[in-house]
Amino acid sequence: MTSEAVKPSFRRIRYEDEDEIPSEVDAASLARHSTDNQLSTSCDDQLRPIQRAVERDELKSLSFPHAQIRLKYQYKDEAISGFGVIGRDGLDAVLSLIRQGKIQLVLVDDFKRLIR
Repeated sequence: MTSEAVKPSFRRIRYEDEDEIPSEVDAASLARHSTDNQLSTSCDDQLRPIQRAVERDELKSLSFPHAQIRLKYQYKDEAISGFGVIGRDGLDAVLSLIRQGKIQLVLVDDFKRLIR
C-alpha cells in the first residue's frame, strides 16, 4: 500500500480597495508533538504563548497588518510525526477551515510544528 503526500496549497488574499481590508481576521492555532516520549503537555505549551500573544494583540499579519486577530479555533496533533500530512486530524481540520473561508490565518509556535 502506498500513500501519496498531499501538499497543502495556500493563497494570499489581496485587497484592491482599502474599504475591503478587514479590521478583524479569524485564525486557528495548531500544535503538534511527534512522539509519546515527549511530555503530554507539549501541545499545550505550544498553544499557551500563541493564546497569550493574541489576547495581548502582540501578533501582526503581513497580509493583514492592521487587523485584529481573533483566535477562533485551536487544534492539537499529539504523538504524530510532522513529516507528512496523513493521519493529522488537527491539520486536516485547519485546512478544511481555510477551504471554507472560516479562517484567514494559521498560527503555530514553530513552523516545524506545521509540517517538515
